[in-house]
Amino acid sequence: MKRVIFFFLLIYLSNSSFSQTKITLGLDYSYNYTPNKLSGSSGTPFSMIGTTVELKKSKWVGFETGLFYRMYTDQLITGLDPAYLWVDIKQKYLSIPILYKVSTKVLNISIGTNIDYCFGVQSVLNNTYSYPKGEAPFFQYNNPYQKFYFGLIGKISKDFNINKQLQLEPQLRYSQYFSNNKNYYGLGFGCSVKYKL
Repeated sequence: MKRVIFFFLLIYLSNSSFSQTKITLGLDYSYNYTPNKLSGSSGTPFSMIGTTVELKKSKWVGFETGLFYRMYTDQLITGLDPAYLWVDIKQKYLSIPILYKVSTKVLNISIGTNIDYCFGVQSVLNNTYSYPKGEAPFFQYNNPYQKFYFGLIGKISKDFNINKQLQLEPQLRYSQYFSNNKNYYGLGFGCSVKYKL
């Protein structure tokens, strides 16, 4: 994955000088769904919000990056009826995408890599017959979540000009993540409000 990131950065730096780069800043919101591949759990929808920076090297080609925040909850059910546990495992992430973007009059196509940093995991008993509601410390000590996740991301979007500097960009996205103990995909749709500098 480090080689993939280096490859995209090398293409960008070798394309042309920064003085020829047009910069666009944006605010982005998306609604996503990510089925989880952990045994006995199911994924839940989540929202993601963040800022974007688009570096356009020409009329058609550019790079896009940003910083995003998201919370994601796994619902894990374990035990046998009537003594079962329903545990919400809440995770907090910061995400940094690095995308190569091709813009046309019809659609924009972006593809690249995504780095997720998990900076918080909390397990809470949601519903149980055998334990009271509250913290579930035995899940915290056996934390199945690692700090970093690397994956691939692709987007299809369309620019709508509000004026010469302001744009709306609705989008559809697909993400695929790989790690030691998790392999999952995500589907989402969202919209960016972008401002050309």
